Amino acid sequence: MSVKLKERGIKMTSLQIRGIDVSKWQGEIDWKKVKNDKVEFAFIRTGYSDNYTDPYFEKNYNNAKAAGIKVGVYHYSYALNVSEAKKEAEFVLTLLKNKKLDYPVAFDAEDNSQIKLGKKIITDMITAFCEVIKTAGHTPMLYTNTNWRTNYIDITQISYLLWQAHYTTGKPAAIDDRVAVWQYSSTGKVDGINGNVDMNTGFIDLTNPVVTDNPGAIKNHVISTNNELLTSGFRIPSRPTHDGVDLVDKDRKEKTQDVYIKSIADGTVTDTIVGSSIGYGASIAHAGKILTRYFHMKAGSVRVKAGQKVKKGDILGIMGTTGESTGIHLHFGVKENSTVWDNGYYVDPMPYLEGKKIINSDSDNGNNNNDNEVNLVSKEYEELKKEIAVLRTDLTKWTNNSRTKYSWIDANMPEWARATIHKLTQKGYLNGDENGKLNLSDDMLRIFVTVDRAGAFGK
Repeated sequence: MSVKLKERGIKMTSLQIRGIDVSKWQGEIDWKKVKNDKVEFAFIRTGYSDNYTDPYFEKNYNNAKAAGIKVGVYHYSYALNVSEAKKEAEFVLTLLKNKKLDYPVAFDAEDNSQIKLGKKIITDMITAFCEVIKTAGHTPMLYTNTNWRTNYIDITQISYLLWQAHYTTGKPAAIDDRVAVWQYSSTGKVDGINGNVDMNTGFIDLTNPVVTDNPGAIKNHVISTNNELLTSGFRIPSRPTHDGVDLVDKDRKEKTQDVYIKSIADGTVTDTIVGSSIGYGASIAHAGKILTRYFHMKAGSVRVKAGQKVKKGDILGIMGTTGESTGIHLHFGVKENSTVWDNGYYVDPMPYLEGKKIINSDSDNGNNNNDNEVNLVSKEYEELKKEIAVLRTDLTKWTNNSRTKYSWIDANMPEWARATIHKLTQKGYLNGDENGKLNLSDDMLRIFVTVDRAGAFGK
């Protein structure tokens, strides 16, 4: 889950954007003077908890925007559980109604009252807040300090942009490739502000895409009528691992405005990508066991999440440069005989883009759990179904008397077997201890999965 900026193809030194964050403690601010002092962005406090609004929030927002400063917001959390974190997010959304942000909405996690909760609950609260914000169309972000990041948050489970406080004169090792904004001082001086102000350096431009409730009104997009091929063909000789095609906006507006990426067909999101060599992206399973993949989206722009159903033409994100790419473009790939990342194989996507191959929209979006993907070795599927009752009895006897051990889901378990093994352990068919690993032959795994798909173990 860890997101590194360098994995988006962005070097830490590529940008040094001067910014501040403010609240009522700065009092009246002359935002024109702030702008003239070369401040490019400002995070403005909305308030705290689920009912307190910073008395300067509206004034700071309006005047900063009027001065031409890019505006984001942060909300100080006192939440003690996931439900309270969601309420805080919903409260923030009421304050943001009819407002257009340029920068993210940050969840400020650092209060001493939350330390006793432990890493899991704190991390779950961050995720809950950020998902509410993301669903509403804003870009979520986590603000915290180095101590909290290290000791109180499971940062490996955080897929959101990171804003980290660490006060020092030179950039420390703690401000690593995950950090998009570094708060380096609480005693800064800026023209137009009386007294001290928090100072920040931005390493990437976090300007949000325009949020619209009417995606059909957006004319500039790819994966529909505005495609133009950037690389010529599938598995091009110079890049043998290039399993797909690169597309750009044929009007070449991608350097002056956001270019929206739309789903090529109805489907269900199987995963979203938040790092690695391919940057931001999403995979969508469609009818007929077709999987489409959309890579190199703009950092923080992915609009969908795993499990979400999408329609043809729904916006997935913004075309970007994240990952190992040159210039703004979309990498588009298609897998056949696949409903998940690890299955199937890439095929030439051009017939799908050109309409020579059609992805149907009248089934269960490719998530048919009864598909026989496990290729039984010992018996044909239909023959085996006739023996379900006998096998179920034998299976219970076999597992109860064996020395089989398992972990909840073995890290090496094949993707096609995980759901079944999870169900068997939950229902008590497999016994062992949590320190062991599942020790079954490949044939036995296939039998278990096939029997499960035939309905022997219920839901």
